[in-house]
Amino acid sequence: MDWTLADIRQAVRKYTGMLSSQQISDSDLNEAINDFYVNEFPLLIGRNELMTWHTFNTTAGTGQYSLNVDIIKIVLPIYVDNTPVWTTHDRALFFANYPWDVTTQSQPDGALIDEDGTLYLRPIPDDTYEVKFLVSQRPDSLTNDSDMPADPAWGRAIAVGTAVHVFMDQGDIEAANELQGLLMALLTQINRKELLLMANKETIRSF
Repeated sequence: MDWTLADIRQAVRKYTGMLSSQQISDSDLNEAINDFYVNEFPLLIGRNELMTWHTFNTTAGTGQYSLNVDIIKIVLPIYVDNTPVWTTHDRALFFANYPWDVTTQSQPDGALIDEDGTLYLRPIPDDTYEVKFLVSQRPDSLTNDSDMPADPAWGRAIAVGTAVHVFMDQGDIEAANELQGLLMALLTQINRKELLLMANKETIRSF
């Protein structure tokens, strides 16, 4: 089944028992669905549909760059002009190797992914270089009733996850827990399918 926003909304009503718009409006349901789909669901799966290459060009004399807020995770390595660079999340380690007061400029060979969403490159670029890395990013929100998730087969898991959140927001922990098992089973199914696809690709490469 190719799940649309309308299908997911109908399923959430079924799982929560809130069949009437007087209990919860379509707009409130859409907001709840997108909150789960955009902000939490990507953290629960590892699907290729949410992976893409992120690229930008450096500016000479500038050594720090703000990362897109939609980026959930950066998959190493980071490339500078197609050359992989050493990368860390450890500020102390990074600035031990590249002290703040050193202003030497050349092609960067090191990067820091800071927790505040800043990417530091060192040495400070002396020219324009293309920076490229693979990222997992948040999907676009579902706006129209006919809109589908990045993989339409995710629809049921999104509906169940949304229903869990609706119950949690209402303080109905028991009802939320009753659906958690189903949500975990659906997520396991999605992730198992991804692992099988990756295994098949590796098998093909081995010949």
